[in-house]
Amino acid sequence: LRRGDLDLALFALSPGLPDELQAEPLLDDDLCLVVREGHPLLARRRLRLADLADADWMLPGPGVAARRAVEARLTEAGLPPPRVAVEFSNIAAQLARLLLHSDLVGLASLSTLQTPAGAGLVALPLAEARFARRIGLITRRDVPLSPLAARFVEVLRGQQRGG
Repeated sequence: LRRGDLDLALFALSPGLPDELQAEPLLDDDLCLVVREGHPLLARRRLRLADLADADWMLPGPGVAARRAVEARLTEAGLPPPRVAVEFSNIAAQLARLLLHSDLVGLASLSTLQTPAGAGLVALPLAEARFARRIGLITRRDVPLSPLAARFVEVLRGQQRGG
């Protein structure tokens, strides 16, 4: 994006954007720790974050902000880092199926949980199991978009307004 190879990017926004880039927030789509329906953790009378210490996890690679957020949350609670059994670079539908057929703990967005791809997955009922995330459009500052990219942005903005 910074080199001009891309016109724009849609990402989870984070602080510290380089000066030559600008961000436009589009929507909030929190991430949640999720398990399959019927997972043993859901049977606990009072689930606590500490109950996840012995769990096996399916998480993105160490360079991904979502994974760092999970690790930081566990560290803040005085817990060991997650025991990652499956590491992925993209949460494709096949990986969601892996969660459905195992006792792994994973991550999914609230929006995914409301689609067919999230069927059978349950957000863990813990405030600490939710991670605020704002999705936005990132472009180069003071560089006009190509006509196709500009139309795409117009459609995105229309979707946000309910159009």
